[in-house]
Amino acid sequence: KKYAKKFSKDRKCETWELTRLRRKAIKSYWNEISLELNENPRKFFSTFMPFISSKGQKETNEIHLNIEGRIEQDQRIVAEEFADYFSTVADAIGGEEATNLTEEKCINHRSIEMIRARYEPDSFSFIEIKREEVLKALKELNPRKATGHDEIPSKVLKLVAEEIATPLTDIFNQVIKYCEWPQEWKMGEWIPAYKKDDHHDKANYRPVTILSILDKIFEQLLCQQLSQRFENIFDPFISAYRKNYSCEIALVRLVEDWKQAMDEGQTISILSTDMSKAFDSLHPTLLLAKLKAYGFTQNALDLMKSYFKERMNRTKMRQNDLFYVERESRLSAYADDHQFYYAHKEPERAVDTITRDGKQTF
Repeated sequence: KKYAKKFSKDRKCETWELTRLRRKAIKSYWNEISLELNENPRKFFSTFMPFISSKGQKETNEIHLNIEGRIEQDQRIVAEEFADYFSTVADAIGGEEATNLTEEKCINHRSIEMIRARYEPDSFSFIEIKREEVLKALKELNPRKATGHDEIPSKVLKLVAEEIATPLTDIFNQVIKYCEWPQEWKMGEWIPAYKKDDHHDKANYRPVTILSILDKIFEQLLCQQLSQRFENIFDPFISAYRKNYSCEIALVRLVEDWKQAMDEGQTISILSTDMSKAFDSLHPTLLLAKLKAYGFTQNALDLMKSYFKERMNRTKMRQNDLFYVERESRLSAYADDHQFYYAHKEPERAVDTITRDGKQTF
């Protein structure tokens, strides 16, 4: 760009040649990128996202918030501010009706009455999980997934899948039997994810909850049972989070309906809605009442009630605290791989320094 601007002011042969070389280099770069994307299409998003959006660009750096008119840089204070905000952001959604919705009031809630009017339920209980299911889930773990508060990485669980599949199956089935979700699995870490507009406004961040890998495996296996249960209950026009009901399917259905209406000379009116903080405003008491209306047994309801009860979260800023440890050696970090290194003419000094810094850090 520097030479392009220079050429616009000073149209000499030298500056034109530099501009030509710059354009050639850009063209060559994108040709190489296009070849790489043909071989690995998964890189498309990471390649083009920086050019079309600023989302996520602040997530690896410190976040500074405007708190009571002052830009706060202390990450501990920022984390506490996010924790207070994320934990109360959905309190006002739904107004007094949602706030005062008790278990007794849910019994005759209009949504429950509609379920009863349209659906004759048969009973549903969670069944025992088989070792083969647990082993399959362990082997299919993505080693790049974030680690929860227990700091047990998916990479380790995947390596010892054969050894832990049986005891883990026993634990899962004990949870189903006694209808009590382990408290350690209800502890999450909120990572603030930037959405848009002012980076200093906490309202422009959403919480990404990182849970224990073991909890996510158990949730996944129970979700499979729930999906089978509700597959024939869900309306065919409900898409997302269902197999063979993707965004593309929903769009094709809409477009085809509209095309047919236009061919018949009809006028199409559209009302588009987007529920604000839909997942944040989930009402556990009402949801449990709906599950009961769909035929969930008391044991199944007790397990789901335990899942929602006494959940705990803490805010974790996107930063590596290893860099805050004072040491002589240098640190290079790539994801979960860390290299400490120290150079010195005396080998003994180099070894002693690395050993000391390693003990001090870990």
